[in-house]
Amino acid sequence: EDMEKLLSLLEKNRDAELQASGAPFCEQWIIMQDGAGEVVSACNTITFSAVRDARLSSQMDGTTHLTYIFADPRFRSLGLGDFTMRRARHEARKFVAGTFPKRREPDGIDLIQIAEQNAPLQMSIQEMLLDTAGAKIDQFYRRKYFEMLGFREICFKYTQLPLEPRHMGGEPGLGMKLIIRGLPGPSSLRGIPEVMREVSSEAMRFHLYNFFDRSVAAGLYSVDEDPDWAKQAEKLKGTIKVKPRMDFMSLNKSTWRFVEKYIEGEKFNARDFENGQLGRLIGIRNVPPLSQRLRQSRAENTAPQDAAE
Repeated sequence: EDMEKLLSLLEKNRDAELQASGAPFCEQWIIMQDGAGEVVSACNTITFSAVRDARLSSQMDGTTHLTYIFADPRFRSLGLGDFTMRRARHEARKFVAGTFPKRREPDGIDLIQIAEQNAPLQMSIQEMLLDTAGAKIDQFYRRKYFEMLGFREICFKYTQLPLEPRHMGGEPGLGMKLIIRGLPGPSSLRGIPEVMREVSSEAMRFHLYNFFDRSVAAGLYSVDEDPDWAKQAEKLKGTIKVKPRMDFMSLNKSTWRFVEKYIEGEKFNARDFENGQLGRLIGIRNVPPLSQRLRQSRAENTAPQDAAE
């Protein structure tokens, strides 16, 4: 997303007509800078208040979506990501507390937090390696990090709606899963767990519709008319289960097919991954040497040039 769209989303916070048309919401960035003013960590969330939804507000006070979080690789392992998320959680509670007719204390506000996470089994190795190179962190460590924060994977076939209208080339996002955790208010007595085992269909419908409407479609098209929303809304019934753990190891079998393709295609360099989490999980140390046929092919292709030199 370009800067123009990001700023346009923040401007919607001040749109009184939009705020009155559905769930009150607040998009925010929490940004940390070093002494020279350079951004070293940031967290982007959008929060929705359930104040106008009588049924959902009996369960919780709202939801918040973790859209982006990053830390400069030079400053990782210092707790900057954790700090920005704690601050974002505090600001989300303050916002929701202020939406109730009788202003409530932020510490009594109960939220759930949902985020999108890459689904390795739905990604190609090319996509995984490209994402790993861009984020400077591999898929499996990222999943482990979110699990340590209390997130678990929702048992729901998720499709992100297009970021642009379909007639302009927008396509749905298919390579993601949804993860969730509870954010119980410190002084609340509702008993919302931090590690959730299930989530109500009302909470899921509320959150996904508002996230798609405010942040994904962002006014460019109608969520109600999108076929992928209709399919997902139809499945939001009863209670949605949440997995007890996030799955790290299930990629192995499909990954081997990739590795063999890359080895035979001479595009895969095991040394680039042998010391990383991704390398350990896909068994880089057990990757067999290049086939005799490939070694012979290399020798045949390089011999004339070597002789000429």
